[in-house]
Amino acid sequence: MTHREQPIVYLGSRKVDNSQHTALIMYRMLKCIEGRKITIIEIGESSYSSARLETALYINIPEILIRIKKTRLYRVLTPLQSQASEVWAWRALRKTRFGRCTILTVANDWGWILAHKLAKKHELALQIVIHDDYGWQPFNGASFSKRRERKFAECLQFCERIYVVSEEMRQAYKERYGVDSSVLYPMRNFNLNNEPVEKSAIGGERRFLICHAGTLYKDTIEGIDELTQRLGNSSMEFGIVGARNDDAVLSRLTTTRIRSFGYFKRPEDAMQVLKKRADILILIQPRSDQSLLRYSFPSKFVDYTSLDKPVVCIADEWSPIARFMIEHGLREYLFCYDYDSATRKIRELFANSAERERARATFRELGEMYFSRNAVMQIFQP
Repeated sequence: MTHREQPIVYLGSRKVDNSQHTALIMYRMLKCIEGRKITIIEIGESSYSSARLETALYINIPEILIRIKKTRLYRVLTPLQSQASEVWAWRALRKTRFGRCTILTVANDWGWILAHKLAKKHELALQIVIHDDYGWQPFNGASFSKRRERKFAECLQFCERIYVVSEEMRQAYKERYGVDSSVLYPMRNFNLNNEPVEKSAIGGERRFLICHAGTLYKDTIEGIDELTQRLGNSSMEFGIVGARNDDAVLSRLTTTRIRSFGYFKRPEDAMQVLKKRADILILIQPRSDQSLLRYSFPSKFVDYTSLDKPVVCIADEWSPIARFMIEHGLREYLFCYDYDSATRKIRELFANSAERERARATFRELGEMYFSRNAVMQIFQP
């Protein structure tokens, strides 16, 4: 049996299903290798049964002392709860027999610790996927944090392959931990149907629609407000897709020219709404999480490139998404929280159908080159 024919055992503190965030990223990649035997061991939160990989075996190991998370002392007692759950889960795993396989994990919470111990115990190959810088993840207690950091370094040095989400993270981990890694961008949605994109709203009955998808952070809401106030055009309106508690979100906006298309459990349903209805897509990165965003790449941008739309991105100039756009000739669509310039660009796209078509082609080709199924699976080789 060759390495690429060996079974895969995923073991991590993030579920694997067709939902959102890390769960969705792992789901898409593993779905591409469903021909191999796959076992998913989820620590803590369990995936939705209706959104799982059809051919994988799913096992859930629950956390213990979970009620601590609902108390005022949660932040103080986090080390106790995490360590107790880790010991509990290891007791459930350590007597399990594994044949030759590849262990796959993600650098969230503490599931990777068990994956590392399991791989060492059985002398198995270990691979880790890192989408959020582990050094950013907060732990209470200096000694607890130092122990986790030491364990994380040992885990990385043991790994056969390390996948990081940006060139910035690759360089930082080389300096911080002395390890080599591969830049693995998230895979974009490949379940959209091939229906033709709806024609531009200009000259038709509906308004020109500028859309934002996904979670709305405080900075995102403020950014939408900034744009809608500056645009001031009755032929344009803003749309939000996939936001939870959209009524509460809408109440925080000062403009009434906002349409909410609701929350969708299946990401492809949200993407289909954007594909059919939006004329321009907006990505506004929150400024408050600089320690997190310094190395992270927005998966929202990845999915945007599958929708055949122009994308206007508002982000800090030091962020990975800003560097990526500049390197690939997309500087004209990037604005470092300069809402006046972003507004001018939106008006230009609104008024010029040839410019919209050029932008659509540019983002479509970029997505195919870096975020498509073929592009990602050339790098991801469990």
